Amino acid sequence: KGDLDAWDAAIKVNPNLSLIVTGDMIDRYKKKILAELRYKPGKLISVASRDIRRNFDILSEFVKFDYDRIGYVQNSTPRYYDLCKIAVSEINDYGSALRYIPKPPTIPEKEYIDICKIAVSKDGGALAYVPKPPEITEKEYYDICKIAVSHSSWTLMNVPWELRTPEICKIAVTQNGFTVKYVPEPPEIPEKEFIEICKIAVSINGRALGEVPWSRRNPEICKIAVAQNGLTLCYVNSQIMTEKEFIEICKIAVSNDGSALDCVPEPPHPKITEKEYIDICKIAISQDDESWEHVPNKLWDQVRAEFAKENANH
Repeated sequence: KGDLDAWDAAIKVNPNLSLIVTGDMIDRYKKKILAELRYKPGKLISVASRDIRRNFDILSEFVKFDYDRIGYVQNSTPRYYDLCKIAVSEINDYGSALRYIPKPPTIPEKEYIDICKIAVSKDGGALAYVPKPPEITEKEYYDICKIAVSHSSWTLMNVPWELRTPEICKIAVTQNGFTVKYVPEPPEIPEKEFIEICKIAVSINGRALGEVPWSRRNPEICKIAVAQNGLTLCYVNSQIMTEKEFIEICKIAVSNDGSALDCVPEPPHPKITEKEYIDICKIAISQDDESWEHVPNKLWDQVRAEFAKENANH
């Protein structure tokens, strides 16, 4: 006990001494040891005792301090694999901890692949630090890309172009329709697959129609988009559809959201006559009286007259 009192007194005066303790004393001074290492991680290498450098409890807390801390831990340390997993799991800084973990053959390839998968599942940004083939197999890299995108859809932008397969792209747009902007266009992927991906994207978020290539905004995709969000009518490409198709899409949009009237082109217009425009206004108002504020002033009287005529007939 006398020795421990002496250690307590010495460490109180000079906390740096906590880094040279060994054996069972490590548990006694754990908080002080970690406090010394928090902002000066280099002390783990230059000052800390061998027992501290190999103590799992100390190191498992140490690697959580910041993304680069795993880089101060020797790869010969007991349970180094577990420490790596903790580092990539706990530090959510674009997966940066992964770049401080040595690649095979310094650590076994299977363990390294597992660490990469954990890293990208926590933060898709870690994909930037995953070695590409031939450092790891193409299959392993592709599987890691799938995991990354499934946990963070925006990671699709970091997937190599040639690996943005329909499978991976569908995973991304199912989570976030806006990622359709990173999907390769035909002929890089089959036309049918591309259209299906676009339909999934706009069904998740109609506004994703704005990210679909202009020439690909066909009636089928546009109908799905405006049914999900009427205001996406503003992104519809009427040039590649018939008058009948465009009118139908306008009606779907305003029945969903009356304010979509602002996106309906006023007559005269190649695809909409004045009568058709008034019919569209009537649909919007029937759904929501507040849609009147979106009816152009010059057509108010005509729209009112149409409603009055209908009421008289009924």
